[in-house]
Amino acid sequence: MCVDVDVNVKNCGILAAVLVGSVAKLGEKKIVSRITRGAGDMVGPAIVVVVIGAAAVFE
Repeated sequence: MCVDVDVNVKNCGILAAVLVGSVAKLGEKKIVSRITRGAGDMVGPAIVVVVIGAAAVFE
């Protein structure tokens, strides 16, 4: 029997991070700090993508 579950794709990354942190027996504060540090690491590449996209629009 197959159960159809509608999962929001945006939340899968957070859910996976919490699951891995729980399996690795990290504390709540460590899990949250590592998630926020990872999000902070992605800000630079995200800005580059936005700037390149904007440059392509204005050409």
